[in-house]
Amino acid sequence: MIFRGEISAKTKIKIIIDLSVGGNSAFWCLIDFMLSKDNMVRIESSKEKRDVGMKTWYQSPDKLWYCLAAIICFMLMLLYFVPWSPILPGEDLEHSWQMSMNYASAKKMAFGTDIVFTFGPFSAAYTRSYYPGLFGMMLGVTSLLSVFLTLAFVRLSEKKLSGSLLIIAWGLIVSIISIFYLKDALFLIAPLLVYLCLNFDVKSERISALSILGVFTLASITLVKGTFAISSFALLVLVIFVPGLWRLRVLPLIVYIVCVVLLWVMSGQPLSGLMLHAIAMKPIVSGYTDAMAFEGSIWVVLVYCVGVMLALLVSLKYRSIPTVLAVGATLFFVFKAAYVRQDIHEVIAAGAMALMACLFIANSVTALSVSFAVVTSVLCVMSYNGQIQRPISVVVGEWKGQAVSNINGVLDVIFDRASFKKRFDQRMIDLSSQFPIPALDGSVDIYSFHQSSLLASNAQWSPRPVIQSYSAFNSALAKMNAKHLSDEGRPKNLIFNIEPIDNRYSAMEDGLSWPEIWKNYDLKDKVPAGLVFSESIVPRVVEYESYKVLNGKLGEQVEIDGSNELIWAEINLKKNIIGRVLGFGFRPPLLFIEIKTTDGVVKKYRYLEQVGSAGFLVSPRVDTTIDFEVLSREIYSGNVSHGRVSTIRITQEAGWIPAFDVGYEINLKKVQVSLPRSVK
Repeated sequence: MIFRGEISAKTKIKIIIDLSVGGNSAFWCLIDFMLSKDNMVRIESSKEKRDVGMKTWYQSPDKLWYCLAAIICFMLMLLYFVPWSPILPGEDLEHSWQMSMNYASAKKMAFGTDIVFTFGPFSAAYTRSYYPGLFGMMLGVTSLLSVFLTLAFVRLSEKKLSGSLLIIAWGLIVSIISIFYLKDALFLIAPLLVYLCLNFDVKSERISALSILGVFTLASITLVKGTFAISSFALLVLVIFVPGLWRLRVLPLIVYIVCVVLLWVMSGQPLSGLMLHAIAMKPIVSGYTDAMAFEGSIWVVLVYCVGVMLALLVSLKYRSIPTVLAVGATLFFVFKAAYVRQDIHEVIAAGAMALMACLFIANSVTALSVSFAVVTSVLCVMSYNGQIQRPISVVVGEWKGQAVSNINGVLDVIFDRASFKKRFDQRMIDLSSQFPIPALDGSVDIYSFHQSSLLASNAQWSPRPVIQSYSAFNSALAKMNAKHLSDEGRPKNLIFNIEPIDNRYSAMEDGLSWPEIWKNYDLKDKVPAGLVFSESIVPRVVEYESYKVLNGKLGEQVEIDGSNELIWAEINLKKNIIGRVLGFGFRPPLLFIEIKTTDGVVKKYRYLEQVGSAGFLVSPRVDTTIDFEVLSREIYSGNVSHGRVSTIRITQEAGWIPAFDVGYEINLKKVQVSLPRSVK
């Protein structure tokens, strides 16, 4: 395996593929992937290459088992990972953003400007959600990743009977990961496999066809999700530091960038939008940890950290600093994906560790690699018991059921491809009846999610950049959405609901847009889908009047004037050095805000520090869609009286070391919403 460094001249064997050979070149390319680098000889003529290669192939008694294992692994990949039977749209939050991403991709909406989200135009390859016109892309990207994951592991494993068993184990692990919703482990392990293949290629002074396939695969998954783009780019940069010819070290990164650009343009996106999409990822990536953190068992995290230390020790054995960094970077990306939001996301770490354990043991069975596999097994059991919590028989039934479903899907692809569109159309009809959207003149956007039902109603969707309110989780993203409602191209109608996640205070989710709604829209109706706002003929005037500046401390109450006015708060609360380190390496402790109204009722909510710095409505308190309706009518009538707030208190999650500055500043403003003087 490539971890071993240089191979001695007596045992170093390889076939140089002559691409000028006719129809057999692809066959010999596959042989090059699968033949052991310890059993090959450098030959110059194409004929000699074929003769010696075939002789070597048939002389090895394990080759038949090895080939059979590779075929079984590949079939498992195709059967389970490729979405032959894609999911259909649903009404909940997850299905709604999936439907939105598919719609944006199919309609060639500009990612980075029209749509600002963590996913890109190839998101369907991750979500496996069907949409007309995207099914072929979905099958293509997942099939490409399946081919590469199979061939890369075949190349990097030992060419003996034990290696054959591990190849089958690799395929089984992938099939198990594939039955769960979160398949990030398969996408995050791919950059490491590409690095390992390129590491060997650079030292061998040639770039193999498999490595080129791997680089193209990374370019494809870059357009799936921002996290995959970051991990792919980072590990290709590490290839530059592998000892060898500089041209071979730099070439993969250049090819990767070129492929990303080509795929971006082929997806229907403007070339200029690629950089905008990359820039738009920054506030999403930087704000995710603080806003989406969700506490879980610290013991699972500690077991993972033990596994990380063992993995780094295994990689240190091979005396390659770039390789150690590549393994460490992969485990770091997995760690953030799994344990920032420590719910079902834990399965990402379990899956990635299982794949890496298989990779280490395929290289060499040592005390360290076996210890890593044992720790991985413990982690998988803990994650299964903590998050999946289903009988093994149920999971086995789902595993079998997915195989049957995908086999039927393959048959439909071959014999009845139109059936996918028919099922999709029927689901759209069902959604439109289950969650009816009223017919409205002009463009529409919906808060905070329910985009699936809106699109099922054939409404003219005009989305805000951050399409779902829970994702506008810092000042930059919240300001994008607020600006959208102030621009001339804003939607003509809004369907509005208060639907915060994680017990957040409602104004933490697109609360910066509320004054823009009151300014530019009139409340027209209330329907089962939510409050209906239509664009005002004459926009109102929103004025902010500085009221007072207060100095507060964590854990202490701060007095808020409970007058019959709108009180806007901008809270300048900062992390200390410990908080910044925790935010980068793990997750900071959660913040909470206790709001007490003048009638003595106290409620506690999740507080987002980055949203609070941009400003939010602190009084009156708004908890539900009905509260927002009442407040809107009071604002339009000029008499705000309900839900007045007397005090607030911000606290840090118990059990953590202090991660925020004790003192903070609150800038309070009075908000006046009125008609222009010329209309009064």
